[in-house]
Amino acid sequence: MKANSDKILPDRPKRRLLINVIIFLVTVIGLFAATEVVMRLMLPSQKNEGYLWRPEANRDYRKSIFEPDAEAINLGVLTKINSLGLKNRETTLEKAGNATRIAVFGDSFVYGDGLAIEDTYPSWLEQSLDSTCGLDGAIEVINFGAGGLNTFQEAMYAVNYGMRFDPDIIILVWVYNDIEMNGYTLEDLEFFQKSHILTQDGGKKRQTSGQSGKIGSFKGSKSFTIRFWDFYEKVKSKSKLLYFLGMRTKELLQKMGLNLKSSERIIYSDLNSDGFRLSFNSLTYLADECREHGIEFHVVVYPPLQKLDDDYYNDLINKKVERFCRENGIACLNLFPHYRGKDPAKMHVSWMDYHPSSYANEIAARATERYLCIHSKVLATL
Repeated sequence: MKANSDKILPDRPKRRLLINVIIFLVTVIGLFAATEVVMRLMLPSQKNEGYLWRPEANRDYRKSIFEPDAEAINLGVLTKINSLGLKNRETTLEKAGNATRIAVFGDSFVYGDGLAIEDTYPSWLEQSLDSTCGLDGAIEVINFGAGGLNTFQEAMYAVNYGMRFDPDIIILVWVYNDIEMNGYTLEDLEFFQKSHILTQDGGKKRQTSGQSGKIGSFKGSKSFTIRFWDFYEKVKSKSKLLYFLGMRTKELLQKMGLNLKSSERIIYSDLNSDGFRLSFNSLTYLADECREHGIEFHVVVYPPLQKLDDDYYNDLINKKVERFCRENGIACLNLFPHYRGKDPAKMHVSWMDYHPSSYANEIAARATERYLCIHSKVLATL
């Protein structure tokens, strides 16, 4: 009897520990669930309804990205697509009279996530140019933005669809995540340069616009940290509590000069990585196409808007683009100096979304307007 009790007694602390661990985990999960419910009640999600994208595959962008005349609610804002498949006021394929036409290409920063048409960067730019440069009614700025595009996709869209609008000026807005590959390769760019079309690779359908891809082939791209952040992003998209905690933690890290996710993706990338090469080679390709068609070409670098009090993002990303453009004879405007020292909280479309607000786009547009009035040869002739 004594021998049996000696065997049982040592197991009791283990069972007690196991029970305590289970109680602790259940309590934590219960608190998390309760807090999640409270967050959802206090901070209801902004409404998203409808779908704007064309249902058919559009891999080399010979058509508009969006379904003509489609409507949807994006972050609580009604979004209307015009008859030509653009988030833009109604226009025609042909220019009216002697109007000067500017076509703006880019991702969701240009498209204007969560914004009405009049609050987007292209709309603000049209207003600024008309009023400040004394060109009232003489300039039309068209929004060719679409969320999720990288530089190569934007270049294809400009060549295959945008140039049908006979623009006098093309502006490509470069954002830091434009170095993402989105399932395309350097070989795709080489093939597109020859024919302006793309075929499926080996009969296998690749990723197309709106789908996120890995930033290509630079050191650290497959590290544990990157894998962890990819998993975290998926979980965070389902939880309002995690989203809120993640935002606040990210702000704290940025105030300390740290941002583990962005810094690893960017610091360990270089101009020879596949992502940068695809992006920068697409810039030079589009610049060459514009020269061939007599179109003035400019690159506008739009910075991330979470940290605006020093050169952190500017030094890591924006100056790389600026330097590349300068060395390759491409006109470039870096917007970061125009945001330096401003309150980041005013720059976001909502507390849960870091896309540019109408105020941020107004700043970008006025800076672009001043730049173009000085550097644009097309506008100088008006």
